[in-house]
Amino acid sequence: NSGTEQSLIDSWLNEAILQWLMETKMVKQTASISATSGVGDYTLDYSVLSFEDVWYQPASGGQQVLMEPVDSRDIRQMRLYQTASPNNPYYYAFEGVNLLMIYPNANASNDLIHMVYTAAANSAMSATADDPSNSAYGWIPAEFHPALEAYAKWKAGEYNDAPRSQMWQQEWMMWLGKGKVMTAKKSGTMLPVATWGRKSKRRMPLTPGTDVGA
Repeated sequence: NSGTEQSLIDSWLNEAILQWLMETKMVKQTASISATSGVGDYTLDYSVLSFEDVWYQPASGGQQVLMEPVDSRDIRQMRLYQTASPNNPYYYAFEGVNLLMIYPNANASNDLIHMVYTAAANSAMSATADDPSNSAYGWIPAEFHPALEAYAKWKAGEYNDAPRSQMWQQEWMMWLGKGKVMTAKKSGTMLPVATWGRKSKRRMPLTPGTDVGA
């Protein structure tokens, strides 16, 4: 109930929640940022782990624009070498762990930048009654809690040089794969079908989210 090893177990379980959210991008949230006319850089909360989609909504009621993710260097090059006429932004990039860059710059104040993203847990578990299913502690469904336990056992095994440590690591990796597949099925996403021969040049959807280096 107390002591150094209990503190280590608590920290491994909270670390497991963070790793699970980053790897699976299972828990999604929405947020909106109020844009400022002529401004292209916006500071976000450090809790943002990855993006799913970003879109721009003009306050004037005009057409909303689903923005395309690019590298932050591309944004800087466009700012340096292209003269952008007043328009709604259609590119975005994430720099570091909290800087959202858009291009062109915001067209008008009070326009909105919407996003679907994965965030870190708001709080760390510390009491016996704390539950990863709670939104404050990660919002991870109960069926995936054995994965968090496997992560903590893996780290505890490493700490004690336990021979079974590698087995628990493999169990964690198995759960990661299972979690990604189950999430894709739940969302109705079709898994890719293996094909023989020359690869098609047709563009396919990218990964479920854009990692932001957290």
